[in-house]
Amino acid sequence: MPFLDLSCSGQKIVTLNGIDLVTGTTLEEPGMSGQIDPDQSRVDPEGWAVLAFVAGIAGLVLSFARSAILPAICAAAGFLATLFLKLKIDNDIATEAEGIVQVEYKIGYWLVLLGFLGAAALNAFLSSQREQDSG
Repeated sequence: MPFLDLSCSGQKIVTLNGIDLVTGTTLEEPGMSGQIDPDQSRVDPEGWAVLAFVAGIAGLVLSFARSAILPAICAAAGFLATLFLKLKIDNDIATEAEGIVQVEYKIGYWLVLLGFLGAAALNAFLSSQREQDSG
């Protein structure tokens, strides 16, 4: 699912998905003639994307435990990491591209953000219900 688009003067340069941000990827840049240039750009893994991914996997694994608070904490960490990822990308684009390149966050980013928020809220609610039932 598309995570973000990078564009220059309204022309899309590249679309990245979440896995591209977690693992890194190599982009093939078209040359002036439109042909693929042998020069390739490397997109390194983003630390905040890796943290969000790990938090999501940890939350999923911990959801099989009897406690709901641990998955809620993982989901909250994933939510924050996803927000910080956006801030870092926006900052990197602003400083390195000097306003020439624009970034547009696509449906994949927003679904991940909402998924983490929903998982944190649901697990926090379930945790509070279990405490009330046992108390």
